[in-house]
Amino acid sequence: MDSHQVTCAACSHSFSVPATRTASRVKCPKCGGVVEVGRPQTGGDEAPAKERGQGSAAGPRARAGRSRRGAAPKKNPAPLIVGGVVVLGLIVVAALRTGGGSSEPATPAQAAVVKPDFSNLPDIERPPEIEPGLWDSMNKNMALYIQPPFGKASETAGDRLVQQRERAIPVILNGWKQVDFSTADGASLGWKIQTLLLQAVTGGVNFGWRRATRAEDVAFNSQIVRRWFEAWGQNKIDKEAWAALAAAPAEAPEQK
Repeated sequence: MDSHQVTCAACSHSFSVPATRTASRVKCPKCGGVVEVGRPQTGGDEAPAKERGQGSAAGPRARAGRSRRGAAPKKNPAPLIVGGVVVLGLIVVAALRTGGGSSEPATPAQAAVVKPDFSNLPDIERPPEIEPGLWDSMNKNMALYIQPPFGKASETAGDRLVQQRERAIPVILNGWKQVDFSTADGASLGWKIQTLLLQAVTGGVNFGWRRATRAEDVAFNSQIVRRWFEAWGQNKIDKEAWAALAAAPAEAPEQK
């Protein structure tokens, strides 16, 4: 049986209709819409879709189908809600880490530790009572005593200085100025030099010492060195003067 193809303008479904039809309209088997058939074309060619389907009245089902296809999908609000909660949480965490406007005072920063400066404190010159050879020998022992690391050679050099008693005081004081009290090793060595002076050389003169390295400790120890220089200026190599100074009330050493 001869037939030709027609296309529904509503749903674009193509189907065949008999060539012997008498009606000018047929129902689309897919969507139920009415399709204008028109006259069949010679040579078996299909009529253009505009002539076949344009102007037909679509049924309710076709209109419903177009409505469903053309409607924009509704957006799910859940992602927006979750994102807002996450942002709010981050803001709260940041506020807690920075104090959140807390009225508590900030912790004051510690003072910077500065290396001791004795540039305005001149070295003690060789007293006339000390021979040049002995002076040089004591200076060599002091250089060994303060040379890191402190070990057996340092102890031996210290013992040799102790044997010279009051004559070794100016050499020890000059070497003391070269020690950096702002380091842990320097503060410990400074305490050893203080002990060398008060226990073995001066018979117990004690101005105090701190073995910590905070800024206030370094400043304190620098003042102690200056007090020793002042004491030397007053007592020189006077054994009795050093004994009297040792017997006087003195500040106890502070070791923090």
